[in-house]
Amino acid sequence: NNFGIHIVSGSSVGSIANNAGGTITGGSAGIGLFTSSSVTGGITNSAGGAISGSSYGIGLISSSLAGGIVNSGTISGYYGIVLVNGSSADGITNQAGGTISASRGIEIINSSVSGDIVNNGLITASIGIHLSSAGTAGSISRTSATRSLWRSRSRMTAVRSRTERPVALASQRRLAAGLAVMSM
Repeated sequence: NNFGIHIVSGSSVGSIANNAGGTITGGSAGIGLFTSSSVTGGITNSAGGAISGSSYGIGLISSSLAGGIVNSGTISGYYGIVLVNGSSADGITNQAGGTISASRGIEIINSSVSGDIVNNGLITASIGIHLSSAGTAGSISRTSATRSLWRSRSRMTAVRSRTERPVALASQRRLAAGLAVMSM
């Protein structure tokens, strides 16, 4: 199958929960919401749970997600989590012990996250968190590692909030990836 969970054409569900020991996987995507679909109670991936697909772990394309995404397990794909084409989510949290392993960890393209994007776990990606094409988020904070395996660089993209204040936060001024170390 191309999708572990596939919600399309204006369909709606209350919530999606992947419990400890659970696996949601598909050839293209673990969880995909398309064309005005919605989840009204959030997506939760518990510790010991895995969500994966070759294109993305969790993807919203022109869809909405109330309650946000909370990851305590593992999410993997080319995009770990991606919101595209006017999608919206209340927030994205990668909890302590949670892992997002992808080429692009969290990608927000022409979409919005009304709450915060928080990484308390591990994001291993070429680009950890990226907002582009008018993508917006409340704030971005990191209390744990965002590692880059590509060309020994670590990158966290800073954005400006609606109040025009810089919002990217880092707990340390020294980032390390592989054998390379970069001080800011």
